[in-house]
Amino acid sequence: MNQLLIAARDLPVGDLFYSSLSIAGTDGTMRNRLMSQLRTFLHLKKKPEARIKTGPLIDERAISGYVLSKSGKIYSVTSFINHPNVWKGLEAHDH
Repeated sequence: MNQLLIAARDLPVGDLFYSSLSIAGTDGTMRNRLMSQLRTFLHLKKKPEARIKTGPLIDERAISGYVLSKSGKIYSVTSFINHPNVWKGLEAHDH
């Protein structure tokens, strides 16, 4: 999945794809996620940004997207959890 995300950024529509993802703590399915982590960066002029797509199913949760670091570098991130108690893994995704 991360290789797909990296390849997508290099496409002519890469910026459009990046912009279409929810911003953690701001909108979409990530509106109320990562709030405590994002608060630690309030003092910075350039704050890290996470643009993430979520994918919940029965016994499965996934998040995938990009994190823009305070230095301006873009990282691709992906996490899949497959387990009957998948809800216990939300904190792991947020970290």
